[in-house]
Amino acid sequence: MGKRLLILFFLFLPTISAQAFTIASWNTKHLGWGDKRNWNATAAVVAPYDFVALQEVMSKTAVNHLVQTLKKQTGVKWSSLVSGTSVGRSKRYQEFYAFIWREEAVDYVGGAVVYLDPGDIFAREPFAARFQTDNGKYRWTAATVHVVYGDSRDERRREAQQLDEYVNWLEENVAEGDPVVLMGDFNLPPDSAGFRDLAKVLKPAIREGATTLSAKEGRYANLYDNIWYRPDALKIQEARIDRFPQRLGITHKLARKTVSDHAPVVIVLGDPVSPSPKGKLNGAQTTSSAERKATLAIICVHPDAPGNDNKNLAGEWVEIQNSGAQHLDLTGWILADEADHKIALQGSLNAGGTLRIDSTAIGRPIWNNSGDTAILRDPEGTVVSTLRYPGGRICEDR
Repeated sequence: MGKRLLILFFLFLPTISAQAFTIASWNTKHLGWGDKRNWNATAAVVAPYDFVALQEVMSKTAVNHLVQTLKKQTGVKWSSLVSGTSVGRSKRYQEFYAFIWREEAVDYVGGAVVYLDPGDIFAREPFAARFQTDNGKYRWTAATVHVVYGDSRDERRREAQQLDEYVNWLEENVAEGDPVVLMGDFNLPPDSAGFRDLAKVLKPAIREGATTLSAKEGRYANLYDNIWYRPDALKIQEARIDRFPQRLGITHKLARKTVSDHAPVVIVLGDPVSPSPKGKLNGAQTTSSAERKATLAIICVHPDAPGNDNKNLAGEWVEIQNSGAQHLDLTGWILADEADHKIALQGSLNAGGTLRIDSTAIGRPIWNNSGDTAILRDPEGTVVSTLRYPGGRICEDR
């Protein structure tokens, strides 16, 4: 099982540039409790990323076990920082927070602290520390929180309403000028009224989709997990949800039982935007519609999912490839069928990269098994690629 998971992991991971730096946040669902945990699968979920904030950590030993498993899987050294004390109002239920990172990519700077919470607002007080990349290119204050679920949304909103004060406290007492990146399971969507004050200082990286795994195969229920950051201080080139069951080739039922019922959220850092010559952004030449048509294309369609298409949305997909020499932002791109059922693309695709887009993204099967046309449009509405099947290439089963 372990070898199979690793193979699938490499098959389904969207291409990330060697120069890119990735930060992720993940509710690990009681990491360290029970004996049903699949540690190889858990490690495979976070292995692609440079720095990860973890919530629902139940023991420090569990974090160490995860780090050792990551070392075996990736062949590189990983480090961790666990909150000094567990948090929670009940003596019977306490959680730790943790940060884990690749030693070759990240250095711990200092300032690790569990929030003192003078108003006793948080059931699980947030945890923060300062980090920088090994090359010194990025510095940030990482903060993580697991907002109480409670008996009602009012309880969650009360904690959310205090997060702006927590961020202000970090900036005044911990950050030393570095941008605050607030990550975690907020148990509320980013457009909740509870974030009205927080939204004045930070912005959510993920605004669409959902991060909690539904019991129904291929479905996701709530957008509770997120990464909040200052756009004026930290620029990101991609933000996405890592739907790991599809990537690892496992069912939602198995994922919820042996890994987690939450999907990680991920950001890829980009260089700060600065004025540059016309036609360029961040030193990279912008691409016209004609140039995009020459580089981004649909390469195959897999229209017939094994079993019932409605129950296996991850079993039908389309693959697109960026054959050009430049990174392409996919914001505003649309993938559609002949009936104009649309999938709005997100994130970005690096030069030479291939991206698989399954029907989970739209929540229903759209590709006719007997024949259809996949159509790719750029943000200007220009058709840049089509693939008609049967006759066009069918993606191989994986």
